Amino acid sequence: MWGRVRSAPDPTCCSFEVSVGENAMEFTPQEVAALVRDVLDRASRAPS
Repeated sequence: MWGRVRSAPDPTCCSFEVSVGENAMEFTPQEVAALVRDVLDRASRAPS
């Protein structure tokens, strides 16, 4: 989903870029953030 995660001054945070194509340009930044949060939430609940 993202290529490179970078550390941040706060050890509990990181940053990364999300690349979107032309079809996704209708999403607002808030909608993209909500979608990423949903993916991370689902991943954290996935059985290991």
